[in-house]
Amino acid sequence: MTSAKFPLLESDVPNAWIAHIGTELATGPADRTHMFGGAGLALSVMALELLSGLTALWTSVQFVAALPVPATLGFQGRMLGGGKAIAHAEMRATSGADLILVALGSFGAESGAVQQWAGMPGAPPP
Repeated sequence: MTSAKFPLLESDVPNAWIAHIGTELATGPADRTHMFGGAGLALSVMALELLSGLTALWTSVQFVAALPVPATLGFQGRMLGGGKAIAHAEMRATSGADLILVALGSFGAESGAVQQWAGMPGAPPP
């Protein structure tokens, strides 16, 4: 996802990205603006997809602290495990020495296997 208002993730280090967060992604009173939570979630999904190379199936984010803006948010990720079709990963986002959020997610793509991503079988009602 990119737009004139949404920052790109930049990287020159493996498994790490940075994003420059401006006031266009902020909420709160003028004297205490901070990054909008949905922006943190979206950036986490983007970073986790880059890390895993797969599409997000689900992602959960725990915000530890608010991020005053403007700011630079650094993402550092690691793969946690997975199988043939699904991978699991975590991402930590910091601003300087401050932990801002931790994201966890599972990622995968349709493999074409007959039993993978199969629909639920029909069953009679109770």
